[in-house]
Amino acid sequence: MNSAAASRRPAPPATRRRLLDAAAGLMARHGYAGTSLRAIAAQAGLTTGAIYAQFPGGKEELFRAILSTVSGEVHSFVAAAMIGAHEPVDAIVRQAAALWDFFAAHPNIAALVARESVSGALDDPSPFVAENAEALTALRALFADAIRRRRLADVNVSSVLFYITATCTTFHGCAPLRDTVWTADELEDARTDFLATLRRRLEPSRISARHKS
Repeated sequence: MNSAAASRRPAPPATRRRLLDAAAGLMARHGYAGTSLRAIAAQAGLTTGAIYAQFPGGKEELFRAILSTVSGEVHSFVAAAMIGAHEPVDAIVRQAAALWDFFAAHPNIAALVARESVSGALDDPSPFVAENAEALTALRALFADAIRRRRLADVNVSSVLFYITATCTTFHGCAPLRDTVWTADELEDARTDFLATLRRRLEPSRISARHKS
């Protein structure tokens, strides 16, 4: 195989992950415009040539790859929840746990998503928000159907969706805020508390309890 062909081979997963994590961390701190390919390469311990070999479109392609990675996780979250719609509480809690674990493993990406989620405007949202609008619409439909069938409490869907996404991204992406609020001992219980609180909000038993009050 000649060198030109070799340079076009997909990056090994570990190398690709180093690039994505390095770029996400820098872009989360300095923004897209304030992050250079040279800085990304230095952070990842690679050369700018190595970046272009895997991402010919440069920084924009790398940025899109980060957002696509997260979008894939979000779409998996929605798809799995819909597959388990016959037991929506368990399905949603299970997939919220998967989203938590993904951001726990990739805190730099969580930080970038947190930044992206507050950038732009309603008529010009960030790429991450725009790409996941369809997934959120599908998830809203799942909630509405489950509530109608009394398999979920009659919750405010927007509130629950915001709770899931904001908690996962903020907890793992905003470490200074997290570590100010939570003690080191409490961090071990954070995941359990998050999922237990979510389950309590979703349990159908809340329907009858509220009607009795």
